Amino acid sequence: MKTSAIPVDELRGVIDYDPKTGIFTNKGVYGSRRKLGSVTGTPNDSGYLIIKHKAKPYRAHRIAWEFVYGAIPDGMFIDHINGIKTDNRIANLRLATNSQNAINTKCRPKRALPKGVCFSQSGARPFRAFIMVNKKQLYLGQFYTEADAAKAYNDAAETHFGEFVPKP
Repeated sequence: MKTSAIPVDELRGVIDYDPKTGIFTNKGVYGSRRKLGSVTGTPNDSGYLIIKHKAKPYRAHRIAWEFVYGAIPDGMFIDHINGIKTDNRIANLRLATNSQNAINTKCRPKRALPKGVCFSQSGARPFRAFIMVNKKQLYLGQFYTEADAAKAYNDAAETHFGEFVPKP
């Protein structure tokens, strides 16, 4: 287990965390914006809640994990089970590898191909399927239909990632 880069002890002195709601609140008054008991955290460009301490940004889900369970092990990520990046209830957070964390992402827009499917550059079968496992791309084959390629990806995702695969 690694030493935390998050100054948990310092943060415990200035914010409270409610594991049931996932909400962080200020313990004191800090300038004109932070009032005692006010909710703290601002979404960043990626949609994760950020809490700043001494001008350094920290992701709220990582703080929540460390408040409850301690330091995050090397190479591990904190995954939002329901895919909602601002839902920091401890029941919605779990340790995950990079691959497990990546599999639990939102679906692509309707006009795009399904996750793990791309057009084939050559051959009679116009669709290919791939999946990333442990930072390696696994080729799943070429298919006549987009649906068959998507099924190959979904089956492989279920095999490799089980509970981390988002349910429709």
